[in-house]
Amino acid sequence: MSKSAKQNWPYIDQTLDDGGQLAIATEGYGVVFSALLSGRDTVCMIESDGMSFDKIMNRLEKLAQRYHEEGIVTDEVNGSEYCIW
Repeated sequence: MSKSAKQNWPYIDQTLDDGGQLAIATEGYGVVFSALLSGRDTVCMIESDGMSFDKIMNRLEKLAQRYHEEGIVTDEVNGSEYCIW
């Protein structure tokens, strides 16, 4: 990530530095979603159809913060969340 991206989305950056993956989609067939993964685990997943890149990243950042600070995994696509601690 660029220096400004690291400043804007530090929790996403931390997840990526730890070997995570980021998948972003704004259009497609059926449910369109974006997700942040940590290894084989989901950190968060949101419906992102038609959203701008910044809006997706800002939403994922808020959910990544919950994951790192509270251990909460959020799956908005399937309507679930749970604590990993």
